[in-house]
Amino acid sequence: MNWYKSNAPTRLWNSTASDSTGNKLVALVDDGYIYTSNDAGVIWNGPYASSSRWSHVASNSDGSRLYASRNIENYNGTGIKDLNQIFKPV
Repeated sequence: MNWYKSNAPTRLWNSTASDSTGNKLVALVDDGYIYTSNDAGVIWNGPYASSSRWSHVASNSDGSRLYASRNIENYNGTGIKDLNQIFKPV
């Protein structure tokens, strides 16, 4: 395994998810902004602005679908949003 310095911001990371290979990543930072990476975290894209206060992120096994959810007590409905409607997946 090799370690590389990343351009990841120095923030509080609240939630992360990856595809089954660990190459495509999605991460949520403390203020609700979302970052993505398609090279196992060497380079991060974003932040993607959001008017929502996301609490968790998820990915399907090949990284083609990214999801975010909010705490239910702050949202009327399921609280799950398909991020592919917000930005193009990594």
